[in-house]
Amino acid sequence: MLAMGFLPANGAGNKSTKAWVRMTTKQSTDAAKKLGYEPTNYTAKNGERIYYNKKTKTYISQDIGSGDGSGPHNGGVWKMAKSPEALNKKDTRMGTYDGNLKRIGD
Repeated sequence: MLAMGFLPANGAGNKSTKAWVRMTTKQSTDAAKKLGYEPTNYTAKNGERIYYNKKTKTYISQDIGSGDGSGPHNGGVWKMAKSPEALNKKDTRMGTYDGNLKRIGD
């Protein structure tokens, strides 16, 4: 199974050929729901929808990187924070997470 947000560039699934592909809003909503998150009416500063988990009281949004089209710098799929506003700044986020919400960076 491929990590959400990454697809093989040549279709072979070889790790060295994976390229970042931004999830659509529907794809990110489906992925977030599988992780226990529900869509909110909030959007991050990058325009991505924000999702909330009532059990963990955390918010996530899709990590799209610097916005230059190259994708996340460290392979992140999600950003997580304790409030929607906190998702917008590296200093206030809880970190960057992979598709299974394993923390992989700041």
